Amino acid sequence: MSVGVISFLVASVVALVLGAFLLANRRRTEHANQLTLPVLGMAAWSLVAGYSTYDDFKHLGNYYYVAEIGRNLLWFAFIFRLLQPLVDTGSNARRIFNVVQPIVYLFCLLLLVVDLFPLSIQALFGVGQQMEIRLVGHSLLAVSGLLATEQLISNTKVEHRWSWKFLFLGLLTIFGYDLFLYTHALLFGALDPILWQSRGFVFALAMLIVIPYIRRTHFSSREIFISQDLVLHTVTLAATGFYLLLMAMAAYLLRAIGGSWGMAMQAVFLVGAVLLLALLLFSGKLRARMRVFIQKNFYQQGYDYRKEWLRFMETLTTFDERVEPKLQALKAICDLFESTGAILWTKSESGDYLPEVSWQTSSPTDWPAIAAKHSLLEFSRRTGWVVEVTEYLDNPDFYQGLDLPDWMVKSGSLSVLVPLFYQNDMIGLVGLLPSRVPRQLNWEDRDLLKTAGLQLANTVALLEATDNLVQARQFEAFNRLSAFVVHDLKNVNAQLSLVVANADKHRRNPDFVDDAINTVANAVARVESMLAHLRQGGRAGYKRQPIELNHLVKQVVTDRSVESPEVMLNTKHSSVEVLGDREKLYSALEHLIQNAQQATESDTPVRVTIAKDDQGHLAKIEIADEGIGMSQEFIRRRLFVPFDTTKGNAGMGIGAYESKSIILGMDGSLDVQSEPGVGSLFTIRLPLVKPTEKSN
Repeated sequence: MSVGVISFLVASVVALVLGAFLLANRRRTEHANQLTLPVLGMAAWSLVAGYSTYDDFKHLGNYYYVAEIGRNLLWFAFIFRLLQPLVDTGSNARRIFNVVQPIVYLFCLLLLVVDLFPLSIQALFGVGQQMEIRLVGHSLLAVSGLLATEQLISNTKVEHRWSWKFLFLGLLTIFGYDLFLYTHALLFGALDPILWQSRGFVFALAMLIVIPYIRRTHFSSREIFISQDLVLHTVTLAATGFYLLLMAMAAYLLRAIGGSWGMAMQAVFLVGAVLLLALLLFSGKLRARMRVFIQKNFYQQGYDYRKEWLRFMETLTTFDERVEPKLQALKAICDLFESTGAILWTKSESGDYLPEVSWQTSSPTDWPAIAAKHSLLEFSRRTGWVVEVTEYLDNPDFYQGLDLPDWMVKSGSLSVLVPLFYQNDMIGLVGLLPSRVPRQLNWEDRDLLKTAGLQLANTVALLEATDNLVQARQFEAFNRLSAFVVHDLKNVNAQLSLVVANADKHRRNPDFVDDAINTVANAVARVESMLAHLRQGGRAGYKRQPIELNHLVKQVVTDRSVESPEVMLNTKHSSVEVLGDREKLYSALEHLIQNAQQATESDTPVRVTIAKDDQGHLAKIEIADEGIGMSQEFIRRRLFVPFDTTKGNAGMGIGAYESKSIILGMDGSLDVQSEPGVGSLFTIRLPLVKPTEKSN
């Protein structure tokens, strides 16, 4: 079997496989439908060309040229269809496009007539002119293809050229080689056999170049899978043919210009070219580079990224109260790399990296810490590399400036080190134990581990931030509780101080003694409530018990009547019951009445009214004063803001805030109406006790 037949068979196989791939994806994208026919046309033409080449071109008849015109017509239709939406409607370019497109099709039709009716052409132009007309016609067709491709490149948006450039290269290869073949034939009077036989290899290479364009325009299929080995061997075969073609052309030029030494120079050159080809083909490094190139540009091999990433994220985000979250994160990266275990070092406040958690290996306390100035950390911060320990031992010069700790090298327990970066800061380091299957890291493993390391760093940073937030909230709750306690103690102290101040004058008055005992008992109850609240860390909720509102408000009014101005109580109903916490509601009412007293002149009373709303669902407590009043801006921005006070050192600024929080916690509401110089009205609404709630 001749080289030409093999060449065209290779081209037909590549085109058929690619065409099958496109057919399988024809429903997923419009580009698949557009490219399928030209590719299948290339496969059919390759088969015809292979048959025509068989037995020294004896079967090279008119039908071959007809097949080639049909192949070119399909490519032109594809290019014009891509060009049509890119050319602006109504512009000069669109008008030129509308004229050029039918001219190209008409030219193909005329060339088809030349190939189908050779006798008529010989009768018109003379014997022997048909081949020359044919060569000129196909040369012009190749030029038209190059010009159409150039227009496609020029009219494609810059942001799309990244994905379309491989299509451009494939089209330029096809039409460029055709132009070279036919112009060479015009110059030398016949088709060059070597150029012709190499044509299949060149077109197979052109088809392979188009594959990245297919991938980058979102083709994907699980129905047809092309193995890497098949593509690698096909690319090698096509590249070998192209290389031999170039060497043959160079040898031909040496023989033509070498004179008497031409034959010898050609022979030596060809032997050298073959030896160089053999060295390249047997080069493991070159094969590895080709495989990596194919993997990166044609495949997503080595890992099913969708499956692996979904599994990684599921493990990372699955909550298991029996497993610490950072252990879960280590398990995720171990599953991804099929590692038998892992250890996590995290950055401490001193800058050292301390072993924090381990997965399926010895306890973190058995692992040494890594000093902040160690070369491993400095190397990782500088490069961000994934370090393979065996590669470091075999080729330490590759890791310039890295000196692994002796315990890490001698133990042999760690195989890979993955740095964890969060916002340009290295917050941790993961050491992976050897995988279940011995392996050497390639570019894909490193890229995947670096990406997983970034996600793992985000998880570790989030967990640490959550811990810090919990601590901050605990301190905040403690400080807030302390402020409330101090505020309540201040009120209790005021009551007791008033009793002490009047003791000398009224100690023999039985009514005063009774009031003093009641005041002390009330103070003791409030202090005990505060102590209970402190013991529970501020987590005590609101009690849900019926409260006789008339009795509670009367008690608050009585306790506040020891200070001026007078507090007057007006009840609209004999019994008003609400559901809530008696001690907390007492505290809220006391704060609000005390604030009203402090805002009012001593000769103007504060009025407290208890009523029910018109629907009979809510209890309403109104606290009205004729004091200095407040502006709407003050109410909106400052009244209920904690630690914002207008009393200077005499106040803490949390009474109104605490009162509102208590009322809202009892499913109530607190409304304020006020006007500067006129006074204020605080309205509290609380749900009345329902009969079912009272019985419960």
